[in-house]
Amino acid sequence: MFLDFDGTLAPIGACADDVSLTPACETLLLALTKKLALGPIIISGRDLDDLSKRIPDALYRIGNHGLRRALPGETPDVSEQHFPAILNAPLNDLIARFEGCFAERKSGVIAVHFRQAPDAAAPLKAALEQLPLRDHGYSLEAGNMIFELKPDGADKGAALSEVMAVYPALTPVMIGDDTTDEAAMAAAQQLGGFAIRVGPGETVADLRLDTPQDVENYLRDWMSE
Repeated sequence: MFLDFDGTLAPIGACADDVSLTPACETLLLALTKKLALGPIIISGRDLDDLSKRIPDALYRIGNHGLRRALPGETPDVSEQHFPAILNAPLNDLIARFEGCFAERKSGVIAVHFRQAPDAAAPLKAALEQLPLRDHGYSLEAGNMIFELKPDGADKGAALSEVMAVYPALTPVMIGDDTTDEAAMAAAQQLGGFAIRVGPGETVADLRLDTPQDVENYLRDWMSE
């Protein structure tokens, strides 16, 4: 079982630093480790160091859209991936033009937040698309009130497929809430499993739940079966 963090296990907050699991959800996730053959695996766009501060280290963690991973009980290694230095100044100058927007640096991944300035979405995206990202092995992806600048290989779908290649006899389940989770949902389905989308939006998922609380209730019901 693969689970996104923000918007799936915990409600999205106005400030990413304020997002955390409820004690009940944390207890449930730990209980699931005893029932599942593999997982739950928390797969997130957050930096692995940040993610590891918010969930028990007894869980398998995948951060940075698959670029960094930590097995249960394992301390995350130091990240050696960095955003291309040549793009730093242009990106900083660009963001300074949009009041209320800021960049969150997650090792080699950059998340440009515009939750405090929703009207900036279209011009901000247009400006980011002018950066020579492709020349440096990067691409732009829209998320939930963010635009992410991701290096090639940062892909939740690829991460899920790589994990499942080690466990070909198991059936994967992916639960997520954002466009950045869709690749992992599709990968789970292609491997004979299924996917659940949390909240609104177009999706490839088989099923849909409305809120993180619904996810917790779903997992709790599944545990009792």
